Amino acid sequence: MWRRRAAAAEQANKRGNEQYDASAYAQAIPYYTEAITLAPDNAVYYNNRGAAYRNNGDNHRAIPDFTEAVRLNPDNARYKENLESAGAAERAAAVQRISLETANMVRIPGGTFTMGSPANEPQRNNHEGPQHQVTVSTFYMGKYEVTQREWREVMGNNPSGFRGDNLPVENLSWNDAVEYCNWRSRREGLIPAYTINGTDVRWNRSANGYRLPAEAEWEYACRAGTRGPFSTGNNITTGQANYNGNGPYNNNARGVYRGRTVNAGRFAPNAWGLYDMHGNVYEWCWDWYGAYTSEAQTNPAGPSAGSTRVNRGGSWGRGAQNARSAGRYGNDPSYRFRNLGLRLVRSP
Repeated sequence: MWRRRAAAAEQANKRGNEQYDASAYAQAIPYYTEAITLAPDNAVYYNNRGAAYRNNGDNHRAIPDFTEAVRLNPDNARYKENLESAGAAERAAAVQRISLETANMVRIPGGTFTMGSPANEPQRNNHEGPQHQVTVSTFYMGKYEVTQREWREVMGNNPSGFRGDNLPVENLSWNDAVEYCNWRSRREGLIPAYTINGTDVRWNRSANGYRLPAEAEWEYACRAGTRGPFSTGNNITTGQANYNGNGPYNNNARGVYRGRTVNAGRFAPNAWGLYDMHGNVYEWCWDWYGAYTSEAQTNPAGPSAGSTRVNRGGSWGRGAQNARSAGRYGNDPSYRFRNLGLRLVRSP
């Protein structure tokens, strides 16, 4: 009996290693967990799961696994090194979390979700499918859309059509948005996320500076664990978001049309503490706009080239259909309008 369990554990560990080697760390964790369940005294399996947690940005869970690996095999220098480095990283992350929370950033825990809308979702567009599984790593996202005060403090100007310190900054092109990310990063002593050479913009994924969300990160954060058209469920009202109430969703009752932006944070946040993910202003994403595929993906960043950049979330001037979690649109990177703004992201 024990031989069968040991063989099954080793097979599960092997499958975990295959996922790990493909950088699919979140998918590797369940296999390593299975191996540990079958062989709870094997230090290798704990160390492997700890490494998967660590590489998925979760040192908090990695530390107990590395600790157990060291307990089971106290002479293994690699296990001790992993434990020490994870502890140091977790202490540094704790300091950064305090800093980010002070800067109105919310920690979005990594995970896997179904991206896109199902074929039977009312008022969907064909470019929202096929649905596919996407895994994203932990990241930090701004609680609010960037306000006019925040923009002016960094850039020294205010391009917005509607004026007010706590209103979201708008009338921004995608090019303006990435410039702001870099300028704010430098101002706060962070490594800029983008290398900008005219219209050629490259993303340095190892940088700790501010950046735009990848489209998958945006939808994952907007949904906050939900699956329906909105994070509020099957419908949304103008008491929950700022959109054009003359265009209600799926034949629901009409609502208010405010005809302008409202102050950031006016409505209740979603389950992960993010405000105005539906409506107010569209938010630029990093990705070039392109067709979906059905394959599962990990931390996708969209096509390598294109003609339009993705924006998400709907706006004050559009109906509720456009504000759905899966709703996606694209504009030329140089395009500006009073319904286009941004929300910041940082990697841990």
